[in-house]
Amino acid sequence: MNAGNNRIRVALGSVAAIALLLGAFTVVWLLPRGPETGSADVAKKSGTTSTVETRSQNAPASAPSSAPISEQAHISVQGTGTISAKPDLVNLQVGVQIQKDTLEDAQSEAATKMDAAMNQLKAGGIEDKDISTSQFNVEPVMDYQQNAPPRVTGFRVTNILNVKIRDIAKASKLIDSLVGSGANTIYGLSFGFADPSALMRQAREQAMKDAQDKADQLAKLGNVGLGAPIMIQDGGSNTPPPVMQATAAMDSAAGRGIAPPTAINPGQQEIRVDVSVLYAIK
Repeated sequence: MNAGNNRIRVALGSVAAIALLLGAFTVVWLLPRGPETGSADVAKKSGTTSTVETRSQNAPASAPSSAPISEQAHISVQGTGTISAKPDLVNLQVGVQIQKDTLEDAQSEAATKMDAAMNQLKAGGIEDKDISTSQFNVEPVMDYQQNAPPRVTGFRVTNILNVKIRDIAKASKLIDSLVGSGANTIYGLSFGFADPSALMRQAREQAMKDAQDKADQLAKLGNVGLGAPIMIQDGGSNTPPPVMQATAAMDSAAGRGIAPPTAINPGQQEIRVDVSVLYAIK
């Protein structure tokens, strides 16, 4: 009797346990559930990528400052600055060209006349640092006849100096004295500046101001704000020297006992500087 009762209790306990498990599953199944958690909520709870995603979605349309200059919004202009001033330096080539029947005679006369020219340069206050040899040639003079071999008829010696005259007021008198001493080759006279750095700075300042004015005008016409320069490029400078050939004055002096002074007029020279500037657009 007792054994039968025990089996009944065990069976009832098993049924009750199964019933409790089924009830628990039913309660969980019937509980209300909200929408599935999105990736953004998960990212927010995990604290990993939401900030990066937000920044990428809200990033400005314009290119960042680290982008190449060509991809940045900018205004490109050219600026020019020009300064006019009176030159204070004369450059010229002066020397002798002698032709004689023999090489010894040509060399001797060339040396004598070149020594006289050097004395005139020293007397005119020209320092050694401003005198340099630019050309020295010794060559035979050939006679070419038809149906005959070439024949040497003489020799030519050429000796040319580069000379800088730092006092333009002395240039005219010095050239005449050189011709009088026997210098028969004078050419390539040009004017310049002993120290153009100060003039270059002024021209560069003008060039940058010219670029700024152009950029300001373009920004206003385009209804945009003008930012700082993002690129400045030096376009170089240009100081073309006027050249005067002095050979005609030399020939005139050689043909007459007294010749009028050689006219030397430096006039005004221009120093020009060009710049290219890229301004950012605000």
